[in-house]
Formats: sequence, C-alpha cells, structure tokens
Amino acid sequence: MRKRIWVLGASSDEMFHVENLLTEAGEPFVYALIFLPNSGLTARVSEENAHSIEAFAYVGTPVPRRVYFVECVARLNSTKESSISISFSGSDVVRQVADELRRL
Repeated sequence: MRKRIWVLGASSDEMFHVENLLTEAGEPFVYALIFLPNSGLTARVSEENAHSIEAFAYVGTPVPRRVYFVECVARLNSTKESSISISFSGSDVVRQVADELRRL
C-alpha cells in the first residue's frame, strides 16, 4: 500500500512549481477532477470549483494512509477506507509543500 498521495487543484503558476517539487521528490500525485455537465466527461478542477462538493479524486485502491490536498478539497474514490487528510492553501502554498517534503 502506498503511504501517501498528493491531490492537486487547478492549474496555475504556483501549481506548476508544486508539480515540479513533487516530481523531483518522486512523490505520486493526481489531479482533483469534476464532472462536466451534460457530457459525462471529467476535467481537472478550475479555480472556481476546486473547493466544490462536486470535486473528486481517484487515488487508487487501497486509499493511501495519508492524502495531501493542495489548493482543493475533493471526495476520494472510497469513503469506506480511512486516511489522514492534510490541506495546503494560501499564497505560500509552494513553500508549504516544500516544507512538508523536507519533513518526510
């Protein structure tokens, strides 16, 4: 079982830097998604809906023990499994993620 996964919100300059940090550290990540109305398709969340109750993320099975949410809130693929959720947001989100990576 994977110990942790990162769920990333809307695309932005800051999120680009977060993705690079995670890639360099070898950390797994997925994007928070939302269903597109009337199409049955999904897309990465936008800044407008990244904290919507409609947002979700498929993080694999079993759900990792620790799930990090970066600039989003999303339902996970399974509500039966428990995990520790940690959220990062705000103007210094890149620094917050970098600090957490140093602690791991």
